[in-house]
Amino acid sequence: MKFVSVRHLRQRSSEIWGLLREEGDVISNGKPIALLSDIDENSLEEYLRNARRLRAQSRGVYI
Repeated sequence: MKFVSVRHLRQRSSEIWGLLREEGDVISNGKPIALLSDIDENSLEEYLRNARRLRAQSRGVYI
């Protein structure tokens, strides 16, 4: 997992997309506010479903 700043993301977006392909995940802005993850079209719905479930669980809501 690679950490990058928002500034770096803005200035070198093509480099970040390359890192995403290599590393799978990229977190931006020191204090994690976003996670970029390499997924394909076939797994998008499952990925979103799992991400939403995890977000709800972190708030104490179980779905």
